[in-house]
Amino acid sequence: MKIDLSLYNSTQELYDANSKKFKVRWIIFTIFIVIVLALLMAAFIEFSINKQNYISHYIIQISKAYPTLAPSSVRENAEALYVRKFSFSVVMMLLSAGMLVWHTVSLISAMKQKDFTKYSPWLSSIYGFIITFLIINLFFSSGGFFSIESWNINKLLNVIFTIILPIGYFGLYWPCSRIIKLFRTFKVNQELLKFQNNPMNIFSQMFGQNENGFNNMPNSSNSPILNQTVDSKEQKYVDYENQLNTLSDEKLILMAEKLNIFGAKELSREQLITKIILIYRGIDNAKEQSMKEKQAEESKADQKNNDELAKDVKNNLDTTDEDDVDFD
Repeated sequence: MKIDLSLYNSTQELYDANSKKFKVRWIIFTIFIVIVLALLMAAFIEFSINKQNYISHYIIQISKAYPTLAPSSVRENAEALYVRKFSFSVVMMLLSAGMLVWHTVSLISAMKQKDFTKYSPWLSSIYGFIITFLIINLFFSSGGFFSIESWNINKLLNVIFTIILPIGYFGLYWPCSRIIKLFRTFKVNQELLKFQNNPMNIFSQMFGQNENGFNNMPNSSNSPILNQTVDSKEQKYVDYENQLNTLSDEKLILMAEKLNIFGAKELSREQLITKIILIYRGIDNAKEQSMKEKQAEESKADQKNNDELAKDVKNNLDTTDEDDVDFD
């Protein structure tokens, strides 16, 4: 799915223009979750109906494996095995039903807000954890995992469940996760545009202040940099550092990521603060240089206008002298 994000000004525009593509992918994934839940329910119902049949076969298997056990102990172990498998089946079915409800509520909320970043990140993490666990389990399981007795329908359904989950994740959820990533990238780009227009916005967002001031300190975008002394500039960076020290680690990392500082999560607080201050020094220096260049251009333009004006005055005077008549 190739979408030019530069064509849109808001997540609403992005959603409205591509809603059909987005909805198709999410609906297909939702149907897949329903199928998974139906499969688990079928396994649960079949396992419940054929309880005695399963216990009988478990008795046969345990008797062969442990021929010295008394018949009463064999039956107790068989019934205990059935209860464990039945309980696991109930838990899996309830968890799947809960995830379906959670997924539906989260998806509807994201669609109403026309922003797929609102889809629960916890659910996305749970999907990834489940698939990782299943793949590891399949990798380390012995060949007995796929050895299914003709009477063991429950195991057959569980094997099918184990196989289709990774397929559904990579084939159906992966495109949905890319939609989430698309919206997240768009929002980051929008934040960067705001930052480029007024870098102090990030400070304002972090400290809950408006764009017109940062803790009542001089705003370099509003006051002429040439009028600031070196001491006042250095004091401004000291004030910045003091304010940054009041932020939590999470907010510092968020701010660093907005400033495109690579590997922000691996850096210490001191390193993050130093890099952030360096970026703002660079911004101020760039503004100062830009202002100097602008003033130089304005001076050149003024000088050029003055020269042209002087030339015009001189030409007018020369013309007047030529037109004078001597009456003596």
